[in-house]
Amino acid sequence: FRSATKENINLAGSPFPIIKVPNKYPMGHEKMLIRTLLGKELTKQEIPAGQGILVMNLQTVLMLGGIICQGKSFTQRYVTVADLSCGRAEVALVALGTDAEEVIRTILPDGNGQKIYIGGGAMDCHEMCSGEMVDATTNFIAYGEKPDYESATACKGCGGCTSKCPMGIPVSKIVKMDEKGDRSGLAELHPENCIGCSACTYVCHAGKNIKKIMAKVNGK
Repeated sequence: FRSATKENINLAGSPFPIIKVPNKYPMGHEKMLIRTLLGKELTKQEIPAGQGILVMNLQTVLMLGGIICQGKSFTQRYVTVADLSCGRAEVALVALGTDAEEVIRTILPDGNGQKIYIGGGAMDCHEMCSGEMVDATTNFIAYGEKPDYESATACKGCGGCTSKCPMGIPVSKIVKMDEKGDRSGLAELHPENCIGCSACTYVCHAGKNIKKIMAKVNGK
């Protein structure tokens, strides 16, 4: 594997414009990106592809380009390698079947005894097993600590979850309702619009698993 530097991911001279988007987590939701980049608002019922808009991450574009234009085989993939304790991250091009622990120990050797997590992304990963290999679904390898949701405190009312919700759901009000066990008026807050991105859980100062609360009120 090798570090994915600007030299080996070079789009200079391509016919595609490069547009910087705000540094907001998460920015992966399709309709949120479309609104930011194109200024087009899609309804819940509209599928981007049906409107002539395709949303793909850069890795997908590069891999498809290599397979279609250069006849390459899908034998390697770009993986984000991170240390969540300090916010450091690198991108590496890794051969499928590579020992995942070797990847992170080589790229970020100062793990300081932290656990290692692996999976499809920061909000979709599990604690790495001994001998686990990078496969076609691996996007993320990171040092970190598992959140202790059991010791979460009551909602502090900071509103951070609501302000970060890409769907504009008044999340904090729903959390308060769940804490009180009173769901009267819940339908008016439209919790069904939740896309499960976990931005609310990520920013919660009380340490709550708000994604799980939203799933619960939606009967999932």
